Amino acid sequence: MPSSSRRADNAAPIALVVGLIFTLSIALTFSASGQPCSDPASLPALVGPVQLEPVAIPPANLSWAGKTGTTGHRIIHFLHGLGGTSDSWNLLAARTAFQGAPGYPARQVVYLNPHSYLQNGSPVASAMDINAYLGSTGAAASAAQNIHVLDNFIVAHSYGGVLSLLLDSLYAHRFIFTRQFGGIVAFGSAVNGAYLAKSLHPAGDNLAVPFVENACQVLSNPRLWAAQFPAMRWIPGLDPLLRDAVDQSCGLGSSFVPFALKKFNSPGMVDLFPTAPLAMRLGKRVPSVPVVLAYGVEDEPVFWRTATSMLATDSVGLALATDPFSMDGDGDLVTFATQQYDRHSSQRSDALQRAFTWRVAAWALSPTALGSLLAEWQAIQAEREAAAAGNAARWYLDANDSYKQLIGARSIQFQADGYWCRCRDDVNDPSWTYVASPNDCATDQGCTVLPRYEQVVVEKPNDGVVLAESAGVLNGAVASLLMPGTNHQQMRNSSVTKSVLTRLMNGQIPGGAYFATPVR
Repeated sequence: MPSSSRRADNAAPIALVVGLIFTLSIALTFSASGQPCSDPASLPALVGPVQLEPVAIPPANLSWAGKTGTTGHRIIHFLHGLGGTSDSWNLLAARTAFQGAPGYPARQVVYLNPHSYLQNGSPVASAMDINAYLGSTGAAASAAQNIHVLDNFIVAHSYGGVLSLLLDSLYAHRFIFTRQFGGIVAFGSAVNGAYLAKSLHPAGDNLAVPFVENACQVLSNPRLWAAQFPAMRWIPGLDPLLRDAVDQSCGLGSSFVPFALKKFNSPGMVDLFPTAPLAMRLGKRVPSVPVVLAYGVEDEPVFWRTATSMLATDSVGLALATDPFSMDGDGDLVTFATQQYDRHSSQRSDALQRAFTWRVAAWALSPTALGSLLAEWQAIQAEREAAAAGNAARWYLDANDSYKQLIGARSIQFQADGYWCRCRDDVNDPSWTYVASPNDCATDQGCTVLPRYEQVVVEKPNDGVVLAESAGVLNGAVASLLMPGTNHQQMRNSSVTKSVLTRLMNGQIPGGAYFATPVR
């Protein structure tokens, strides 16, 4: 925790406060766009013992072990995720076809610029768009290189993997569609639906509004930063300018919504609700081609780590241009949030100390009415600053757990835990005794057995956007590969991604011989 003497020097300027609220929009702002700074309740805290729920991966489908790909050239179709474009995968696609990267040799792959598909319609419409591209540009390139289209496969991120599996199901209609690929590799794809879609969509729970508005209200409180600029309070017209700057950030305009999640409020996202017919059907359907799933399990705190990677991948930096697998660091906002928590906690303590000092001064100046009133006013202002700082510190402390509720990774469940033996007589009040078995209750003496339940907070592994139980579970998949310490955005450009793709194209995934691709 920074000392009080250094607090003013280390305090974030107004731009940093505003920037933090923009960073918050990385996760959830799209459905709160344009909302005012009202006074909503934040998500309730979930109280109870925490229980981690492991993900149950079904057995690998080894029936594809005998299917091999070409020993010559092939095309790998890279499909981006929700809100992405062809820029999302083009560096990796180019390095896969030529030059390679450190520890990642180039393969005998014909380069095609990744396709940017339609995203403002239903998933079927998006899949049709992809199929049109595969049947025209992809098929033409395959014919020119004398490559059979079934030797080509798809590498997809997030929503792109869902659409690939949907397209595979559409290929069952052989009189309408001609199959254009022979395998799928899906990174972080919500094949069993995305709780986040239901949580955030206006047609679902629409929880983005209270989450973002609460952060807006707490973090934009002028008392958090006005104390750092005492002289500015007396400059006419300046406070409205500062207030306007914060209000604009609380408006959370669309220009600040990151590409990764800004499409979650589109009409087609209702098909990604876990209970939607499409999500339930895709999750249970056995694919007609080899499918490899890669799912991430991010380290805590998932909110700040995911936000770091989403912010970093909104633009392509020099590091990614040099090495498309360099997106490993995700702790910047973890450090920032810790510093802000310490700063606001220190600010609260300092304000409370000032309030106490002014209270003493007010008592000492009580014979002088004006002096006592001024001291009392200063004490009240310090107490209000302490309250604002305490709320801000609490927000930084609770943001991760609140966010995990939104993505379905943290919830309350009630589990059976023994029994209550309720006994009463004509004189005394009823007594309640915990028993492990119904036989331990003297029911023959007028006692009643009732089941006892314990409230448990259940947490599920996730990549910061999609639950592992959705991205890693598919009956009939060749393999489900864990990507430890990897969030949803890192899946495209991390060293773990490099390891998965290298093993895949080396033919080192059991049952995945089809994906083996010779080194150039």
